[in-house]
Amino acid sequence: MDIQLISWIACLLITCNLTLYGQRDCLVKKYEAQVGVQEIGNNRGKEVEKYQKAAGVKPGASWCASMVFWCHKECDIKLNIKNPAQAKSWFTKDKTIVRYG
Repeated sequence: MDIQLISWIACLLITCNLTLYGQRDCLVKKYEAQVGVQEIGNNRGKEVEKYQKAAGVKPGASWCASMVFWCHKECDIKLNIKNPAQAKSWFTKDKTIVRYG
């Protein structure tokens, strides 16, 4: 699955519970502004490393979940996530709708 598509799905799932329209609008603007960001080499590049830093991981780590976390952080939305750079940690058992495998 395309990494950008995965990020957008995560964004939509997470933001559907936001009650403050200002936060939702902020997130939409942040997400849209990130469209077109590409890594340089293997998970590197100025923008990519900005996301990784926000999520507390080293340059070169996977960055899709880090980008989503960075967008939330930029909009002053605090997320209680143990490992923001790992997408599966965003969806704990109490937030899981369907489980495959």
